[in-house]
Amino acid sequence: MKLLHSFLDFLGFSPTAGNQLLAGELVHRKDIDGLRAVAVLPVVAFHAGIDFIRGGFVGVDVFFVISGYLISSLLMKEIAAGKFSITKFYERRIRRIFPALIATLLGTFAFAWFYSLPSELIDLGKSSIAAVLSVSNLFFWMQAGYFDGSALSKPLLHTWSLAVEEQFYIFWPLLLLATCRMTRNKPVKMTWIVSILSLVFSAYGAFHFKDASYYLVFTRAWELLLGALVAFDALPVPKSEPLREAYSFSGLLLIIASVFMINGDMPFPGLLAIPPTLGAAMIIAVGRVNAHTVTGRVLSVRPITFIGLISYSLYLWHWPITVFQRNYGMLLESGSDRNRKIAIIVVSIIAAIISWRFIEQPFREGKHRPAPSKLAWMAAVASAIVLVIGACMWKADGVPSRFSAQAIEYASYLNYQAGPMFRDEACFLSARVGRTDVNPECVVTATDKPNYLIIGDSHAAQLWSGLSAAMPDKNFMQITAAGCLPTITPKFNESIRCREVFSKLFASLTEDKRATRLIITGRWTEESLPGVAATLDWAKQNKIVVTLLGPIAIYDSPLPRLLVTGLKRNQQGYADQHWDMSLVQLDQRMAQLAHEKGTEYVSMINLLCEGNKCLTLDDQQHPLIFDREHYTERGSYVVAQRMRQLL
Repeated sequence: MKLLHSFLDFLGFSPTAGNQLLAGELVHRKDIDGLRAVAVLPVVAFHAGIDFIRGGFVGVDVFFVISGYLISSLLMKEIAAGKFSITKFYERRIRRIFPALIATLLGTFAFAWFYSLPSELIDLGKSSIAAVLSVSNLFFWMQAGYFDGSALSKPLLHTWSLAVEEQFYIFWPLLLLATCRMTRNKPVKMTWIVSILSLVFSAYGAFHFKDASYYLVFTRAWELLLGALVAFDALPVPKSEPLREAYSFSGLLLIIASVFMINGDMPFPGLLAIPPTLGAAMIIAVGRVNAHTVTGRVLSVRPITFIGLISYSLYLWHWPITVFQRNYGMLLESGSDRNRKIAIIVVSIIAAIISWRFIEQPFREGKHRPAPSKLAWMAAVASAIVLVIGACMWKADGVPSRFSAQAIEYASYLNYQAGPMFRDEACFLSARVGRTDVNPECVVTATDKPNYLIIGDSHAAQLWSGLSAAMPDKNFMQITAAGCLPTITPKFNESIRCREVFSKLFASLTEDKRATRLIITGRWTEESLPGVAATLDWAKQNKIVVTLLGPIAIYDSPLPRLLVTGLKRNQQGYADQHWDMSLVQLDQRMAQLAHEKGTEYVSMINLLCEGNKCLTLDDQQHPLIFDREHYTERGSYVVAQRMRQLL
């Protein structure tokens, strides 16, 4: 171990020099600055679109643990010394959070004026008000739903995590103070109880009310409280130095493994948030005893700690920059996908450095640091400005005069209400429905015509309307569920809801032969193919006639927005440059698979596309798709007409 330390010294890895002990706590720990870098970089990379960083969002959970530790440590010191002041506590929070947040909001307003469509500007106005009032998490939770639209249309979506923290710090200082006065001891027992309750709600909610579990403070509180437990010495730390080294390094491995192994399809946060948060807690806990571990010294390297210092501004600025680049090409209009991702990361870091140096730092330290009374006045004025601008954007209907009439027509489809067409909550089961059986009306059979049963996810649900209208000589039934692929062997990370929906369906189909034909489709990927093959084998074994529909063209941005951008740039085929051409290879593989299994196959890509050019408008120049991949009712009918001769 000494040899390794010597080698690190030779490489320039220094221990956390400059830290001072105060009442048993480190005033400043460079390893925690490094841990902040470990938290923020995966978030930025994940949002920029780095494919192999599948779980970069867990960095937010690491931030929660760090915040819970640092603030709980400070609160306990002040309470123990009899110097706790709620006014000073919130003054520190304002200095830390508010200046950079206000600057980010104002900068986002400026970008949005030139780029955002009217409906997006309205949403930005509303979300900016929510951000200033620290209720972003509630705002985005209330908006959440299957047809809510892409996260890439919400440049302030990331402020939900700030709102969670601020809501937590409304009740936590007072609860801590009250517990300390009543028990005259560290409130470890109370913290454990609240943490466990929060974790139980989070674990249950990850499967049964995913949106609420993700956004609400009650299901996230345990992550901040885990940091508090470290501050209270409630997390055991090995006594021997070799075990501490292994303990700390294991914590880092837990975070890194989470970044690469967790993905957005898994039930999160819940139990899956334990590895990254526990990893962060282990690193912090060991650092309290010995900041000179190998892990601590690696995290204390100057380039890493510098990223940690700018991590808050980096977190704030990277997401609006990502949104405006990926939607509108704000930084690079052309070039390779790799260069666009690099541009997002580099510009985000530059913006963060400027924000940290000229906005964060002056408000927190130095001769120009405003006094508390001046700080309160400045915060009030800045908040009022943002609230007024946000309200004006909202009430002015997103200022549509910025665009042509044709662009406004295209943009209006971003607000398309698809629920009735999908027969949402009846024949299309979303997570919020809370059941796994469709209404009986969805599977009513006819005696005078063939009965075709459509099964799958939203890509199947969108076809019922068009098929029923284009082929009145057939009776189309529907059993569809949001985010659920219709395969006999579900994915390992498939939700309990999806498993129940299709396990019941496939069991009933072996007994009930009312369906003349089964139409199967979904949002297929390469990983879907084994399940598709198994499903076709099952159907053949049970003498069930199947028509398999292949993948549809999926755009990297909502089609209406791409059409507007094409208008502005006078590029008629702009949208054709922005759909996932890799789906052509998947389509060919699925066609071959269906041929091998003796199953009828319909290539949806060949149906609507020729080369890289796909049908995007109907004969009245209305978009056929209202988001990245779902048809309008008219689009469903156009597709069904083309399918008619094949079914």
